Amino acid sequence: MALCLNGLDQQTVANGKPADNFLMTHVLIIEDEILIALDLAEQLEDHGAFSFAFASSEERAIAAATERRPDLITCDITLAQGFGPRAIKAIHDAVGPIPTIFVTGTPDAALMEYEPCVILQKPVDPKSLIEAFRAFKEMPGYR
Repeated sequence: MALCLNGLDQQTVANGKPADNFLMTHVLIIEDEILIALDLAEQLEDHGAFSFAFASSEERAIAAATERRPDLITCDITLAQGFGPRAIKAIHDAVGPIPTIFVTGTPDAALMEYEPCVILQKPVDPKSLIEAFRAFKEMPGYR
Protein backbone atom coordinates (compact mmCIF):
# COMPACT_ATOMS: atom_id res chain seq x y z
CA MET A 1 0.00 0.00 0.00
CA ALA A 2 1.52 3.33 -1.05
CA LEU A 3 0.58 6.40 0.94
CA CYS A 4 0.35 10.06 0.07
CA LEU A 5 -1.57 11.24 3.11
CA ASN A 6 -0.72 14.85 3.75
CA GLY A 7 -0.60 15.29 7.54
CA LEU A 8 -1.63 11.71 8.38
CA ASP A 9 0.90 9.34 9.88
CA GLN A 10 1.23 5.80 8.58
CA GLN A 11 0.65 4.36 12.07
CA THR A 12 -2.96 5.57 11.97
CA VAL A 13 -3.46 3.74 8.66
CA ALA A 14 -1.94 0.56 10.06
CA ASN A 15 -4.02 0.55 13.26
CA GLY A 16 -7.45 1.81 12.17
CA LYS A 17 -10.32 2.29 14.65
CA PRO A 18 -13.77 0.76 15.16
CA ALA A 19 -16.31 1.70 12.50
CA ASP A 20 -19.12 2.73 14.86
CA ASN A 21 -17.65 6.20 15.52
CA PHE A 22 -17.75 7.20 11.85
CA LEU A 23 -19.93 9.81 10.22
CA MET A 24 -21.99 8.73 7.27
CA THR A 25 -20.10 8.90 3.99
CA HIS A 26 -20.99 9.32 0.32
CA VAL A 27 -18.50 7.46 -1.91
CA LEU A 28 -17.87 7.84 -5.64
CA ILE A 29 -16.55 4.58 -7.08
CA ILE A 30 -14.78 5.08 -10.43
CA GLU A 31 -14.36 1.58 -11.82
CA ASP A 32 -15.17 0.06 -15.21
CA GLU A 33 -15.49 -3.52 -13.89
CA ILE A 34 -18.94 -3.74 -12.28
CA LEU A 35 -18.16 -6.72 -10.01
CA ILE A 36 -15.15 -4.91 -8.55
CA ALA A 37 -17.22 -1.74 -8.08
CA LEU A 38 -19.97 -3.63 -6.26
CA ASP A 39 -17.44 -5.47 -4.09
CA LEU A 40 -15.80 -2.17 -3.08
CA ALA A 41 -19.21 -0.70 -2.23
CA GLU A 42 -20.15 -3.70 -0.10
CA GLN A 43 -16.89 -3.57 1.85
CA LEU A 44 -17.17 0.19 2.46
CA GLU A 45 -20.85 -0.04 3.37
CA ASP A 46 -19.98 -2.52 6.11
CA HIS A 47 -17.73 0.18 7.63
CA GLY A 48 -19.81 3.33 7.47
CA ALA A 49 -20.37 4.39 3.88
CA PHE A 50 -24.07 5.02 3.37
CA SER A 51 -24.45 6.06 -0.26
CA PHE A 52 -22.63 5.48 -3.50
CA ALA A 53 -22.32 6.86 -7.00
CA PHE A 54 -20.76 4.67 -9.68
CA ALA A 55 -18.89 5.81 -12.78
CA SER A 56 -17.23 3.63 -15.39
CA SER A 57 -15.68 6.46 -17.42
CA GLU A 58 -13.71 9.62 -16.83
CA GLU A 59 -16.54 11.80 -18.13
CA ARG A 60 -19.19 10.16 -15.95
CA ALA A 61 -16.94 10.39 -12.89
CA ILE A 62 -16.59 14.15 -13.25
CA ALA A 63 -20.34 14.54 -13.77
CA ALA A 64 -21.15 12.39 -10.73
CA ALA A 65 -18.78 14.34 -8.47
CA THR A 66 -20.20 17.69 -9.53
CA GLU A 67 -23.79 16.45 -9.14
CA ARG A 68 -23.09 15.40 -5.54
CA ARG A 69 -19.72 16.02 -3.96
CA PRO A 70 -18.41 12.74 -2.56
CA ASP A 71 -16.70 12.47 0.81
CA LEU A 72 -14.39 9.77 -0.58
CA ILE A 73 -13.46 8.46 -4.03
CA THR A 74 -12.17 5.04 -5.03
CA CYS A 75 -10.65 5.14 -8.48
CA ASP A 76 -9.15 2.72 -10.97
CA ILE A 77 -6.26 4.12 -13.01
CA THR A 78 -7.04 2.64 -16.41
CA LEU A 79 -10.67 2.97 -17.45
CA ALA A 80 -12.27 1.67 -20.65
CA GLN A 81 -13.07 5.31 -21.44
CA GLY A 82 -10.54 7.65 -19.94
CA PHE A 83 -7.85 7.82 -17.29
CA GLY A 84 -8.66 7.78 -13.58
CA PRO A 85 -6.05 10.32 -12.39
CA ARG A 86 -7.22 12.79 -15.05
CA ALA A 87 -10.77 12.45 -13.69
CA ILE A 88 -9.47 13.04 -10.14
CA LYS A 89 -7.65 16.19 -11.25
CA ALA A 90 -10.79 17.54 -12.92
CA ILE A 91 -12.86 16.69 -9.83
CA HIS A 92 -10.36 18.42 -7.53
CA ASP A 93 -10.40 21.47 -9.81
CA ALA A 94 -14.22 21.55 -9.80
CA VAL A 95 -15.10 20.79 -6.17
CA GLY A 96 -11.84 20.81 -4.21
CA PRO A 97 -9.64 18.02 -2.87
CA ILE A 98 -11.37 14.78 -1.95
CA PRO A 99 -9.63 11.83 -0.27
CA THR A 100 -8.99 9.18 -2.92
CA ILE A 101 -8.19 5.49 -2.78
CA PHE A 102 -6.70 4.35 -6.07
CA VAL A 103 -7.54 0.67 -6.60
CA THR A 104 -5.61 -0.50 -9.62
CA GLY A 105 -3.77 -3.25 -11.40
CA THR A 106 -1.20 -0.65 -12.48
CA PRO A 107 -0.09 1.07 -9.25
CA ASP A 108 3.02 2.55 -10.87
CA ALA A 109 0.75 4.63 -13.12
CA ALA A 110 -0.87 6.35 -10.11
CA LEU A 111 0.41 9.81 -9.47
CA MET A 112 1.14 10.73 -5.88
CA GLU A 113 0.22 14.38 -6.56
CA TYR A 114 -3.46 13.81 -5.79
CA GLU A 115 -3.41 14.28 -2.04
CA PRO A 116 -4.79 12.95 0.07
CA CYS A 117 -4.60 9.51 -1.51
CA VAL A 118 -3.76 5.87 -0.96
CA ILE A 119 -2.78 3.47 -3.73
CA LEU A 120 -3.88 -0.17 -3.43
CA GLN A 121 -3.03 -2.87 -5.93
CA LYS A 122 -5.65 -5.23 -7.36
CA PRO A 123 -6.69 -7.65 -6.18
CA VAL A 124 -7.28 -5.35 -3.25
CA ASP A 125 -6.75 -6.63 0.25
CA PRO A 126 -10.02 -5.86 2.10
CA LYS A 127 -8.13 -5.02 5.29
CA SER A 128 -6.01 -2.41 3.48
CA LEU A 129 -9.10 -0.87 1.90
CA ILE A 130 -10.87 -0.52 5.23
CA GLU A 131 -7.75 0.80 6.97
CA ALA A 132 -7.42 3.52 4.30
CA PHE A 133 -11.13 4.33 4.58
CA ARG A 134 -10.90 4.61 8.36
CA ALA A 135 -7.76 6.74 8.19
CA PHE A 136 -9.45 9.23 5.87
CA LYS A 137 -12.50 9.42 8.10
CA GLU A 138 -10.27 10.36 11.02
CA MET A 139 -8.38 13.09 9.17
CA PRO A 140 -8.83 16.57 10.61
CA GLY A 141 -11.26 18.49 8.43
CA TYR A 142 -12.75 15.37 6.82
CA ARG A 143 -16.15 16.23 5.38
